[in-house]
Amino acid sequence: MTYEPPITDYDYIVENCTCAFCGCNCDDLDYLVKDNHVVAVRHACRLGASKIMEDMDQRLIVPMIRDENGELMEVDWDTALDKAAEYIANSVRPVFYGWSETSTECMKEGVALGEYIGAVLDNQATICHGPSLQAVQNAGYPIQTLGEVQNRADVIAYSGSNAMNSHPRHMARYAVFCRGYFRQRGRFDRTVITMDPKFSDTAKCSDKWIGFEQNGDYGFYNAIRAVLRGKELYQDVISGIPKEDIYELAEEMKAAEFGVLFFGLGLTHTLSKQRNIDIAIKMVQDLNRFSKWGLTPMRGHFNVNGFNIFMAFECGFAFGVDYCRGYPRYMMGETNTIDLLVRKEPDCFMVIAADPGAH
Repeated sequence: MTYEPPITDYDYIVENCTCAFCGCNCDDLDYLVKDNHVVAVRHACRLGASKIMEDMDQRLIVPMIRDENGELMEVDWDTALDKAAEYIANSVRPVFYGWSETSTECMKEGVALGEYIGAVLDNQATICHGPSLQAVQNAGYPIQTLGEVQNRADVIAYSGSNAMNSHPRHMARYAVFCRGYFRQRGRFDRTVITMDPKFSDTAKCSDKWIGFEQNGDYGFYNAIRAVLRGKELYQDVISGIPKEDIYELAEEMKAAEFGVLFFGLGLTHTLSKQRNIDIAIKMVQDLNRFSKWGLTPMRGHFNVNGFNIFMAFECGFAFGVDYCRGYPRYMMGETNTIDLLVRKEPDCFMVIAADPGAH
């Protein structure tokens, strides 16, 4: 390990900033600023710090429009806004996509505009946690805040998520290593379980790793549900796991004072898709007959989940909402961004607070 001397050449510090990288929304960051440019970030993980420090180099400070030769040229804001309004007003099948890195207030304006012109509003869930949102609308949403996890949780379970790499501060600040009001000893007061076919970095930090077979998610969680409901398992091995281990795991989960299941795309995008999340939600509901349990998806961009919650509140559908008939509609395979693009329907594609080319 090399020693990196502290940065001393800066003009001022902006304290208690919120990170705009992942769904953890860490709000304890300090920005070191010199010449109106962030030169260092304290308390952030490497992913968050790199995003913040490189942001000004990657963003467009002034609007640009392509000229007749196809080259981007700088224009004033009035010209750019007029051109954007012209495209939107003349479009037949507009799509507004993104919204993951902006505020709810901006989303509200976007819904108003989309409803007015008959656009489709969609976000990254259309290619990532869409099955999770479908399952939530089918089976419910036994959720809790990260503050409750920090202060109360004594059993932390990860499924289909490698939090050590995807959300680097999640375990340290919210779930595992942090001290809470009822968990004063931090890691020593918590049991960590990773349920994943891959022996990930998160599994290496866990007390128990359940390596069920690939695409065995649904059968594995269904077996746990059966045990929780007092049923006997007749197969000796289920999804690659001996039934004795499933009995033992079910007892450990029942004995929790406050348990939380964090799941990621590894659970969402295997063979059974939304049915995996359906059964995981129902398993958590079964566990609540014995103790207190919650469930939370490990989402990516900092407000990607906010858009889905906002849209569900505003119009009843979490993503892929089509206003072309003057009222909100939602149909898997019809009103989602990827399906629309594959059919070459959109004639105006507006990206708001997202980078689909990179992500």
